[in-house]
Amino acid sequence: MISFVLSLMSLVAFTNSEEYQVSWEYDFLNNVVKVDPRIVQDGTVYTLTNQVNDAITWNFVNTHNLVEVDSLPLWLDCYPNGIMLGPPGTEEVTTYFTEVKKRYFICTIGGPGSSHCDSGQKLVVNTVASPIEPDNCKSLKKRACKKNAEESGECSYEKKKGYTCTHKGKKNKKKCKEFNYDDKSVKNEDGCKNEKNVKGKKICKVKKAKIGYCFTTSG
Repeated sequence: MISFVLSLMSLVAFTNSEEYQVSWEYDFLNNVVKVDPRIVQDGTVYTLTNQVNDAITWNFVNTHNLVEVDSLPLWLDCYPNGIMLGPPGTEEVTTYFTEVKKRYFICTIGGPGSSHCDSGQKLVVNTVASPIEPDNCKSLKKRACKKNAEESGECSYEKKKGYTCTHKGKKNKKKCKEFNYDDKSVKNEDGCKNEKNVKGKKICKVKKAKIGYCFTTSG
């Protein structure tokens, strides 16, 4: 029976996130890497790609530890002095991935030169931005849209020439919002509803402006 088990479960703490169960064992290459289609082997580098807010629960088979090192060179060298996430005697430990980055995990049991890591018990986790539904791009605010553009490229932010509909005088702010359904951007000068107040004066005004839009990147 293959000892590697991979299951996907929804996490209560996050929306649309996944939790991976990984068997953390000595013959990691044969029992895990070569079995799990999510892990890509490139020579001696084994990489599992997940998404922001996902988690991995490492299930220890026999005596191991879980150490995180800072870089690929240290990971390749099985550097023994990283951050201890799970000491010997641990049965399982869960790590959470909250940002876009690569993280490097090894087992240092056995000591430098003859550790479990040197025998292949190690894993790179590449965390990428969580995808969003295409229609959701237009609902993102400026900062969120630009962050998405930098991390995943699914959305783009651009300013275009247009018109803005705003209140005329501070006293008319609330009324102007009500008349225009709180939508300041309009397609043309006639799109701003310039209703008049009881004194016959207009409560809204339209002016040319550059309006920011968040939209789905084509292709």
